[in-house]
Amino acid sequence: MHSEYGLLKTLKGVDLVRLEAVHGMLMERDVLASADAALRVFGPFISDANSEIGMTYGAAKLRASLHITDLSQKASSISDFAGRMHLDKLAELIPSANHTHFERSTREALFYTLALVAGEVWAPHSGDVDLNARLGDDCPEGYFPSAAKCRELVGPLAVPVALAHKLWAWGRVAEVVPLHVVASAEVAPTTWAALVAFREANPRTAWTVEQKIVLSNEFTKRSNAPGAKGVAAAMAAELPGNIGKRLSVKRFNELKAAKSNAGKRALTRQRAA
Repeated sequence: MHSEYGLLKTLKGVDLVRLEAVHGMLMERDVLASADAALRVFGPFISDANSEIGMTYGAAKLRASLHITDLSQKASSISDFAGRMHLDKLAELIPSANHTHFERSTREALFYTLALVAGEVWAPHSGDVDLNARLGDDCPEGYFPSAAKCRELVGPLAVPVALAHKLWAWGRVAEVVPLHVVASAEVAPTTWAALVAFREANPRTAWTVEQKIVLSNEFTKRSNAPGAKGVAAAMAAELPGNIGKRLSVKRFNELKAAKSNAGKRALTRQRAA
């Protein structure tokens, strides 16, 4: 698929999604302000504490998954020559944020500044916002390009669709989960991605205790994320309900509560034994 910034595929055919698209999704789905959504998008690339998939040196490894799309038939990893050149251009044209936690001229400082910029230029109806007036206190030692130029600079940033799902629950899970995880009714899904794929393939099957546990664990994980709002509604919308409809929030909460009650009953039996 093409965007205004080029083909959203890697040279190996891996589908990509632009960070700007993820930003818009987070604003709508989680009812976030533009600045908060931008920090949620860039957080995993800034600090290990924000790496939601919990890898050692998570931020550095996740940055290696970033790609720069362009108007040609390819997208370059930031570890490639073209990608490194784009990041160098970003660092040259965008001032470093005056932040006590990040050493100047580091990748962490650059991506923190990009989050500030994206929060302004990706905001709905931002128009020709004056970034120097808006971000002058955060970045007092430099001069920002125009808002249009900054959109050109941060717009091409993209990540693989599968990673976007892991980090921000991007898109319909069934589109990014390999087919082999759509298991038969005899196999219990152990991850949220596998659960949604299973329910899509088997919408009429009864909910098992194991499935309810996966649902509840995912709800807890998302609820603990900074700025989490509307988690139940967002998760319910990812699951099939009645024919042609998505799962209702009421039914979702019933399933979540049923898991908790089942766990309490199991604990009671263990103590009685």
